[in-house]
Amino acid sequence: MITMIERVARVIATSDGYDVNEGAFRWEEFVPHARAAITAMREPTEENETMQEQTLGDRRVRASFNPSKDSAVDRIKHATAMLIDICEEMKSEQQGSEALRLLALAQTAYEEAAMWAVKAATAGKP
Repeated sequence: MITMIERVARVIATSDGYDVNEGAFRWEEFVPHARAAITAMREPTEENETMQEQTLGDRRVRASFNPSKDSAVDRIKHATAMLIDICEEMKSEQQGSEALRLLALAQTAYEEAAMWAVKAATAGKP
């Protein structure tokens, strides 16, 4: 199964005029651009905040819940959501149960880290 990163990297390469079917084509060279594009799409905007489908990571960190509208909280939650989603994406590429267990543990640790980071970001604020 093709990953989201690979799919976006291939689309970017194609839009830049590269032939993805060419033998020498290396979609991996476009991964930084793909990650940047996916990150930008996750940034909340007034237009897409209510319409955007939430990823597993967004749901796990409750990305849309920020009553204080604190920008640090948004950054923490969106960065953590991306890490959780990367782990989820990696699960489809893994064969062994040990790797799946480790990815699940990583996702849980990211969730916990986000909770503490949000608590620190909002400490002392009304």
